[in-house]
Amino acid sequence: MKKRSLLVLSLAFLLVGCINIKRNPSSNNISNQSGGGGNSFTSSVSEEDLLAKDAYKDVAIDEFKIEKRTIASQLDVTFDDFFNPYNKVSIKIDISDSELQLLQNDFEEGGPQQKTDKYRHAQKVTISLTNEGNTFVWEFDDVGIRQKGNMSRDNIFVDGEINVFHVKLSFDETWDDANVYSSSELTTWASEADRLARKDRNFLGLSGLDTKFNACDDETYIKEIYSSMLYRANGIISQHVTLGEITMTTTSGKTKNMGLFRIFEPATKSLIKRSLKNGSFINMAPWAEEKIATNGVANSSYGDLYKCSYGYGSGGYGEGADLTYESSKGSRIGVNSPDGTYVPVYNRKTNKNANDDSERLRTCITNINSSDYTKIDSYVDLRYLAVEEAVSYMLGNPDDLRNNNNNYMIYFRRTDGKMIIIPIDYDRCFGAGGSNWNPDGNNMTKAEVFSLVAQGKQRQTSVKLFKDTFLSSTTNYAKAVYLNQVKAIKASSWWNLSTFESLYNAFKNNYSSYSLSLTPYASGNISFEEYITEKGKMVNLDLVLDGGANGGPSTSLTSNTSLSTSLPIYDNVYLSGYKNNWTTKDYPLVYQGEGIYKCIIENVECESFSFKFNNGTNWDEINWGLKDGTTDELSLNSGGNFQATGLTIGSTIEIVVNMNTMKVSINTIS
Repeated sequence: MKKRSLLVLSLAFLLVGCINIKRNPSSNNISNQSGGGGNSFTSSVSEEDLLAKDAYKDVAIDEFKIEKRTIASQLDVTFDDFFNPYNKVSIKIDISDSELQLLQNDFEEGGPQQKTDKYRHAQKVTISLTNEGNTFVWEFDDVGIRQKGNMSRDNIFVDGEINVFHVKLSFDETWDDANVYSSSELTTWASEADRLARKDRNFLGLSGLDTKFNACDDETYIKEIYSSMLYRANGIISQHVTLGEITMTTTSGKTKNMGLFRIFEPATKSLIKRSLKNGSFINMAPWAEEKIATNGVANSSYGDLYKCSYGYGSGGYGEGADLTYESSKGSRIGVNSPDGTYVPVYNRKTNKNANDDSERLRTCITNINSSDYTKIDSYVDLRYLAVEEAVSYMLGNPDDLRNNNNNYMIYFRRTDGKMIIIPIDYDRCFGAGGSNWNPDGNNMTKAEVFSLVAQGKQRQTSVKLFKDTFLSSTTNYAKAVYLNQVKAIKASSWWNLSTFESLYNAFKNNYSSYSLSLTPYASGNISFEEYITEKGKMVNLDLVLDGGANGGPSTSLTSNTSLSTSLPIYDNVYLSGYKNNWTTKDYPLVYQGEGIYKCIIENVECESFSFKFNNGTNWDEINWGLKDGTTDELSLNSGGNFQATGLTIGSTIEIVVNMNTMKVSINTIS
């Protein structure tokens, strides 16, 4: 082992504590999806053992397991039963035409980016759960309803008919917050007891339900569900998800079969409480200890919880929640406004009234950007981070923290004040969503284990937290844990088509009238089998960190690692459009190293021409063009035409593609 690597890793052990390499059988049952487990390393081992080629074999990941359960009566139905794939779920929403129109007005006034907190009134919500031929029914009068989503909100009506939209339901909404509702919208409760009873109303412990239709054209409908289970199997807090059909009926008699939706437990503070009550997660204390601990806001039960995104209004930031100084300036940390005109990048969801200016988060971000591993370790649970990001890498979501600085939550534990990451909205995993967004052109199957590329942005990541820990140029604890977890996932039963199919078949049996399929029917998507096959090729089980024990291929990221060392190298890319010829292999892009490609055109025959790039014959595999709104930036997912102008007849030009900056330039050589 190199001396520098040994010193860094030794320091990490002193800071983070002992690790375990013993496999512990899990007591958690994935079928009821309540557990965490997957606690990875938890007892003392030597540095050599952690860096050994086969250390991943001692990483504990919960086995996949789903079980049928016969429910005796409605009183016996549990939270776990609701999310059990063997039970069929149906939700019927009765709503007045006037309230549905108010939802339409909310969309028109705010637009897709403005996320108003206003709930409208659904007259009744009826939930049915069918188990082994028996159907249990719950009815809730006067339920809060609103649209859910960031950029995915849409019109409630299209051509006079009810549209399909993401639905958020609240069983405990009281409509009495004057900061949210106008005087005409406020509800006056007959008594305080009635109001408190409504605040306590829940369904199987859930204060509400979040639902999403299949906007990413996932033919299986269950890739996000499988992802949520895989996170928990690895000891990471994650929402429970199931499938259910939704219908909506209005007072005028209109009925809309909304189709098959994914149904989630809401990503709110209750997710923390329920998770810590029911399961064991990496370095997380039981709920009883968490709620009485002293780190954080005094006299509160929850640590600070933030939902992280691009923000909106004065709280917006064009790079998203990348944990940089810039992303946390001023009003980019705060509590969103009720009308949705102000949504900060780091939107505080707990302890909203604390007069502390989110000092814990601001201090944490300051230390994250210090490039000092010791300081970072003092504020971030690096073991939790390494495992969470290992799972995220294997899932391949281009719209997460690593790849697009988006779709995650931050929680500061009360037990020790350390930050953990909670992933949300992972509906683009395992190759889903390629039909409408495939930024790397490969459905995330070619991203390398230690890639520094933010694939959703197609440039080097701005997240220093990653670059100074598990993507560091030197060996450290977080990096070792990350690599072992990645390898362990590939070697586990989760990375197997038959495992996925067992979950798929359980849902398919309940929802046979819907077009669930293991074969992609949306152009751009790939199957689960193809995804795990291709992504699996990126994970070498013999790979060890520089200086690792027991041989095997070594990876050593040097301190001057550039973007190009992590970008895939593209073969068979050709310039198209010269002399209006859009299918030719006469002008190849030749890789020069360091992320640079060049195409030479000698004896130019025209003063100007338009061009793009493809595979020389068609546009199915490669379709590179001009990024919208720019004059020289490359988009690897279609785009417009580049323009070569002012050329001299008979000259020689070179067209240069720089993958480090995603810029295209045209130079005259002679």
